[in-house]
Amino acid sequence: MDIKTGGLFWDEAPDCIDYDKNTAVLEKRVSELVLKNGKTVIAFDFDELVLESNLTKIVAGALSKTSVKPDKFKKLKKTAGNPANGIEYMAGLAKGLGWENYRKISSEKAKETVWRQGFKELVQELNSRYNVIFINEGPKEVVYSKLKEINFEKSNIIGDEFIVEDGIITGFEFIVLSRVKGRAVASLRAKNYNVISIGHSIEDLFMLHNSSLSIAYCRDNNPPARQRLANYYASSAEEIRDIIKKAKFPK
Repeated sequence: MDIKTGGLFWDEAPDCIDYDKNTAVLEKRVSELVLKNGKTVIAFDFDELVLESNLTKIVAGALSKTSVKPDKFKKLKKTAGNPANGIEYMAGLAKGLGWENYRKISSEKAKETVWRQGFKELVQELNSRYNVIFINEGPKEVVYSKLKEINFEKSNIIGDEFIVEDGIITGFEFIVLSRVKGRAVASLRAKNYNVISIGHSIEDLFMLHNSSLSIAYCRDNNPPARQRLANYYASSAEEIRDIIKKAKFPK
């Protein structure tokens, strides 16, 4: 399977990830997607796109207050933007926490977050006509804690997954990095689906570049310096709706 990378390789799988196992889990999750509305899939990013804020970071902030962490862990927080350190940081936050407690914290914080104007209605409308999925660099459970408000199908969320043993989180089973998002889209296209991806940042580049059609959300309608991020730019839910309505795919 050919994955378009745009020449960027900043998020090669860190040492803490078994790449082959991670890819196998991804392919399984793609095969488990519930796609009943034809051959068009609309793939959304989540944090800071459909929501005004970053729910993943909000939940991480709440988790960081649940226990005292060692100095090494505190140092990781400062460099969590680096993929390897970010994964170790997130794993450290959740490790040892009860699964039900984690779900409770996620749900409480989700209730406090606000949908970006028009996006709740957009997702619901598109989901009634097409196959909507979410691909997020962050825990699947966090994404679901918000999307369950609209009765969204949990199987249609691809995100990080924890290992839970005897009700306790012990680590990560599956990690979503930028390149994984691109592979998920490429896998769907290999199954003859037309994929429209909607993102908002450079972290979405692989997902956008591997799509049949791509849309980058820019709040001020001022495309970033990265001019090749997507086929189209939109500054509102309404503009995204119009682009999708007029979408034409190559034969």
